[in-house]
Amino acid sequence: VFVGVYVYVDYKNYLSSYVKTQQAELKAAQTKIRSNIDNLKKLSVLTSKRIASSQGDLKRIQNILNSSYSLLPDAESFRIEKMTYNKLSKPQSCITRFGTLPLNPEHTPSETPHQNGPAIIFHEHTIACKNWVFNGEGNLEGFLEVSLDPSDFKATLPMGDTLSFIVSKAHTLLQQDPFPIYGQTPDLFWEYAIKQQSLYALFFIFMIVVLIVVVLNM
Repeated sequence: VFVGVYVYVDYKNYLSSYVKTQQAELKAAQTKIRSNIDNLKKLSVLTSKRIASSQGDLKRIQNILNSSYSLLPDAESFRIEKMTYNKLSKPQSCITRFGTLPLNPEHTPSETPHQNGPAIIFHEHTIACKNWVFNGEGNLEGFLEVSLDPSDFKATLPMGDTLSFIVSKAHTLLQQDPFPIYGQTPDLFWEYAIKQQSLYALFFIFMIVVLIVVVLNM
């Protein structure tokens, strides 16, 4: 009876501890996601302001793009895959850190320019951050695009042992946006018992010894 009660209570404690650990790990991952997004927006805004003050100098804009890669706050930040400035004012150009090319008409955006700050869109194969650039008179100059590899973004997250990005029958969906995070389900009772069988065996032997001592002293 004592062994059975001990096993039952131990498994209940395991389930309770597992849920608390999973909630803590999810909260830590969500905090890091928000931090990454904030850093990406700050990088985009700061770079856009520097480009706006460049007065359309193509070489200076290229230098700004190159130096912007070092503006992330710490080594735990995401890795930037590509940074491009599409200059819509004359001469229209597509500027990267490697050089300048004529602007492809297909890269001219269809959406209405705005000054509401950068927009971030999460796709399956890329994370794109776009920010419009205006000059001192409020005239549209172009737009900055920063691209990230989702796997690099996810690699910065403290996922722990109870979370996963991979869906399976043993996982439950804990978060949908900006990308799915799944929770691994705890071990079933018999799975947990098998893993703890050496501990239960020691406890069983201890209880037998206690019972023998009690009987001999009656």
